[in-house]
Amino acid sequence: MIVATAIFLALVLGTASGEGVVPGSLKRHRGGLMLPLRQRSHPSWRRHLLRSGALPVQGSVREVGYFYTNLLLGTPAREFSVIIDTGSTITYIPCKGCAHCGKHQDEWFDPDASSTAKKLACDDPLCNCGTPSCMCTNDRCYYSRTYAERSSSEGWMVEDAFGFPDAQPPVRMVFGCENGETGEIYRQMADGIMGMGNNHNAFQSQLVARGVIDDVFSLCFGYPKDGILLLGDVKMPVHAKTVYTPLLSSLHLHYYNVKMEGISVDGETLPLDAEMFDHGYGVVLDSGTTFTYLPSEAFKVMSWAIKTFAESHGLQPTPGADPQYNDICWKGAPDDFQDLEGYFPHAEFVFGGNARLFLPPLRYLFLSRPGEYCLGVFDNGMSGTLIGGVSVRDVVITYDRRNNRVGFTTMPCAEVAADLAAQASSSPMPGNVTLLAPSTPSKPEQRSASAEVRGNFTTAQQDATRAADVKQVQDLQTQEAVTMFNINHAILIGTIAGLCALFMLAEVMFLGRNTLLTQASAALERIRGGFGRLSSQGQANEAETTPLTVAETITRNTDVEEASLPFTDMERNAKPSNT
Repeated sequence: MIVATAIFLALVLGTASGEGVVPGSLKRHRGGLMLPLRQRSHPSWRRHLLRSGALPVQGSVREVGYFYTNLLLGTPAREFSVIIDTGSTITYIPCKGCAHCGKHQDEWFDPDASSTAKKLACDDPLCNCGTPSCMCTNDRCYYSRTYAERSSSEGWMVEDAFGFPDAQPPVRMVFGCENGETGEIYRQMADGIMGMGNNHNAFQSQLVARGVIDDVFSLCFGYPKDGILLLGDVKMPVHAKTVYTPLLSSLHLHYYNVKMEGISVDGETLPLDAEMFDHGYGVVLDSGTTFTYLPSEAFKVMSWAIKTFAESHGLQPTPGADPQYNDICWKGAPDDFQDLEGYFPHAEFVFGGNARLFLPPLRYLFLSRPGEYCLGVFDNGMSGTLIGGVSVRDVVITYDRRNNRVGFTTMPCAEVAADLAAQASSSPMPGNVTLLAPSTPSKPEQRSASAEVRGNFTTAQQDATRAADVKQVQDLQTQEAVTMFNINHAILIGTIAGLCALFMLAEVMFLGRNTLLTQASAALERIRGGFGRLSSQGQANEAETTPLTVAETITRNTDVEEASLPFTDMERNAKPSNT
């Protein structure tokens, strides 16, 4: 009994001290005992270990026609501009030796000049393009994408280092190395596309699969230009109000589909049957689309309501600046969007769960000429509904696949960036959130109401970086404390083991060898079952909470990207001729 008691005390003390070292962590002992167990639902310690970061966004609706960010790829790292597209699922840039690539912003990527580049073979587990699937060309993994307006991209798949926007090491990323471009992709100034679609091949999905970020990202397109892209679970400012609508999964897998329940103009709900929004590919949030496209009936009713209000408030219809398109435009308004409240009505898109996206004139008009504005909403027949960049200017859209929802936070992008930097400087944020200063922006559409705030991006970057450094020092101090605790723990266990040896020697001397073995065996049998069950339960929890590997994640679903759908990806930057 003495031996059994000693063994039991040693195990209990070891268990308690193990839990106290790193709460919630998983430790496997050589004997098969796994303590303590992982929690199942995104514990705070795991969020603390995941990374978060911000990339500055550049571009505009009117002058550039798209929004883009810059990625650091390769070793040594080189910067490439890519259009942020939540309707695309593959990231790609032109590569050296491209047979037919346009003249873009930066020199083509050279995988042979990067010491960390890996050209994917056909049998590589990472050679997975979704649908259409990868091809095998010269024993190398090859992708191809063709879009409805007849632009296309094709090339080899490579894996290389991506400089995540924080102070930590780069991460591995699979992307396309273009060998050919046509159409708008060939003519655009940006180097390539950043595929952020709802798919396992997408840029952010790879970061999730590798355990870098949580399955959340946020995107804000600013007015009159620029914005911010948040990778990972970055909380919005405390005073910001976010409304959520469910993310649908029953339609096209690689789109971010939501339910639209109605539209209102000037406080009046338009007489529309909500079922019309379910036709085609449904309602899609697509950052790669410049404007917004509605089913024919919804377009007619909404445009008529806006037209009636505008012309009853003194505006006159006028042809658009571009004779190629039959735009709906008006003249006689002030030059600044901020002064349009008395000339154009407010509108709202009402999504599932009564999530309302507020639409001041800024979010459904674009400036044609000074004092002249055109409707940035177009007729899309029965193909579906596309909510493009014009309708979400200065709205943070949070794509929260972890909770199957999309959030809308109405707040100027520059103010979001400045507020997050201020939070980071006063209290280090989980994940080492880092805000980067954007490059010099292009000429604004009109004067910016947030110029002073935008000027603080560099200061915000410095503050956030200092906060990250403070957190790293705190982590080192915590690790030192853990080390000292483990040393003390080892001394305690050694002392107990020594006492056990003395008790065993005493029992051998007074009770005899056989009696000792009998009692020790009985004691171990009584406690073996409990610890065995604990070990099995620990293994089960580990299986449930361990992030999937890249190869496992890559087979979860199928990319249903189809070139036959109208206004797919890049072609939606161009307006249809029938509007």
